[in-house]
Amino acid sequence: MILNHCKSYSLPETYTSIAAAYASNLYASSQLGSSLLYYSRAGNKAKIHSILTRLCSQSLLLSSAYPPEDRLDSTFRELLECPTGEEDDILRFELSGYAALRMFYDARDRGEKDAAARALVALIRSAGEMVDGGRGIDEEWGSPIEWWMGGVLLGEVLCFLNQGRRCLAIREIMDVLKVIQDMMGAVKATFGQHGILTCQAETFLRKCLLAHKNPSDIPRLLKKSTSSSMSSMASSGMLSSWQKLDEDDHDMDENEEEEEEEEDDGFAIVSGEELEEVKRGWDWRAGMVHILDKEKLRGGVLETVVRIVRMGFAKELAKGWLDGEGDLGVEAVGEAIGQGYGYGDNGAEVEMEGIIV
Repeated sequence: MILNHCKSYSLPETYTSIAAAYASNLYASSQLGSSLLYYSRAGNKAKIHSILTRLCSQSLLLSSAYPPEDRLDSTFRELLECPTGEEDDILRFELSGYAALRMFYDARDRGEKDAAARALVALIRSAGEMVDGGRGIDEEWGSPIEWWMGGVLLGEVLCFLNQGRRCLAIREIMDVLKVIQDMMGAVKATFGQHGILTCQAETFLRKCLLAHKNPSDIPRLLKKSTSSSMSSMASSGMLSSWQKLDEDDHDMDENEEEEEEEEDDGFAIVSGEELEEVKRGWDWRAGMVHILDKEKLRGGVLETVVRIVRMGFAKELAKGWLDGEGDLGVEAVGEAIGQGYGYGDNGAEVEMEGIIV
């Protein structure tokens, strides 16, 4: 009612201020759906992206949709079930990534591999938007899925390799390979050859594996994720999306700022009891967590995952070529292996055999 009056009397600044304050109160009371709607009315794109990025991060860390279905408020459930029905283009765009991630995990847990594969490829394409071309990381390019989530999404691909029946079409395989090429090129261009070991994608990927190895450490891992990610980006003279979003909250009063900092760093809504209750159709981390124990991991976890995915896709493309699919040739198989990057080695094949579905 108040917002309608503000609109009627042409008070845009008051309208925005009231909508943002109300959205903050709704978010503090865990009414995610309503808070997103009012942040949308306030035109606060950064806050909408921040909330949904946190939810995506939590989901990827747990390898399960978070919050679980029984904890979604009715408004949020409606938004996720039909994001295209939302009038605000910004909110609809930002919801698409998180909705696709939930769709992937839901399909996985129902054992629907084809549907899960399609959703996963869409997520990887989205993560590749900010690194398109491989010349660097474009933080100004909007994408509902952050580029540094790409490593974990590629980890999810591992469970689709070496299967009796291929779940990914040739076109989808080539799209994923393009994102891999762009991401690795952008990371090297931004952080340097040795910076790959400290980039945000590597850090987040390691935390997801550590979360599987010791679930009780999840709150601590999330608490450290913001500072470690920001330091790696700052070292190259570039602010991360996490830091930009945090700066948007500096105009809050002291109490609200403390609450926001705790929420950003701690992800306190993840409890030990909830971790024990998570049931998954499969978990890619089960077959990869052992690589954390290797004393000398060539290129880090990210490059190891990329090596395995590329080798697996090379085999899939080779099969497709032999079966006469599309216009595949030897060049496509060579690109999948990753000539020039050193990914096509025997070590990748050995590692791939350890993947557990």
